[in-house]
Amino acid sequence: MSIVRTLKDIPESEVDEIVRDFESEGCTVEKEKQPNGKWTVRATCPES
Repeated sequence: MSIVRTLKDIPESEVDEIVRDFESEGCTVEKEKQPNGKWTVRATCPES
């Protein structure tokens, strides 16, 4: 079973670091730019 985590309103300056952090935990990551210019990140992570 997987755990899905969603973070919203992430500034451009932080989005790449957050994606790398999730990927280093073995998560599959999707990011989507919001209309306000910030990002939503969805990470599907294996249950530990």
